[in-house]
Amino acid sequence: MDLDSVFTFGDDGGDDIAITKDLADGGDIVIAGDEPSLLAQLKNALAKDVRRTDILVEVPERKNMIIRYSPNITQHQIRAWRRGSGDSRKEGMDAVRFACHVLANTCTGILINGQEVTENGEPVTFSHEIVMQMVGATRVFDCVRAVYGLDPHVEAAALAVLDAAGFNDDVEQVDPTKVS
Repeated sequence: MDLDSVFTFGDDGGDDIAITKDLADGGDIVIAGDEPSLLAQLKNALAKDVRRTDILVEVPERKNMIIRYSPNITQHQIRAWRRGSGDSRKEGMDAVRFACHVLANTCTGILINGQEVTENGEPVTFSHEIVMQMVGATRVFDCVRAVYGLDPHVEAAALAVLDAAGFNDDVEQVDPTKVS
């Protein structure tokens, strides 16, 4: 806490109360010498962004090629990718197409021999024109398939991204008698 932004009160022999200047901008009410109140702890916990770190997935048939993906996926994105994969068609959703949507939209970089491939300082991804030209693709969907080479590897990589996003996480009920 910045000492210039703290006001203290109390000369009655009790605990001093410190109040930061602007509670709306993250200030807290803290009783000197005590741990922050439960309300302050809740506020601090909720102030932190919930984000998952990027993951690295090897391309099995391409030695020394690793693709970096962001597993920060929303339910809205999943629905859009499912629609784009024919979810509402009579034949059902095309699993490989869905996997390509996942990989194309979450790719944040490509690494060769442990070094990130960039152009003009920006990471290269599946949608980058140069990568699409390298594999002879006109659509990002085709680029993803060409880079991985085999449909089972496309699907496996997409499952790894979805797992890292938490779509397979188990949420367990907590025994209220054991909450400390």
